[in-house]
Amino acid sequence: MGVSLPVVLLIGVGRFGRAHLEEWLRLATEQRVRIAGLVVASDASRQILGAETGLPVHSSFQPSLLYGVDAVDIVTPTSTHFDLVAACLPHAHVFVEKPVCEDSAQAEALFELARRHARVLMVGHIYHHHPLTALLRQVLTA
Repeated sequence: MGVSLPVVLLIGVGRFGRAHLEEWLRLATEQRVRIAGLVVASDASRQILGAETGLPVHSSFQPSLLYGVDAVDIVTPTSTHFDLVAACLPHAHVFVEKPVCEDSAQAEALFELARRHARVLMVGHIYHHHPLTALLRQVLTA
């Protein structure tokens, strides 16, 4: 009997979300994860990413997309974080880009929800793909 791969849903594939997608695609190629699908903001993005990746791409988030998903990666504007994270935590672990939400009361509510559902809520503080990091790399290698 083989080991099942963790299944990931990526919500948000804009400028910064593209870097997340590249990493998930690399991990999928290495057979370390399975990508359940992508959620994007527009039908145009849905069509483009569907053609580029061959993955299921949805132009809006629906809780039914969480069926069979182990983890969700959220790379959307901060104003959307609270509602998306709250919808996902009862069903899956969540990695959300910084900041986790707009205020400390929302953050406390989300971390309580994660605790109640025995889920990991992780906030990204990764600067590998940040534009400033890219500029620093460029300056330092010149």
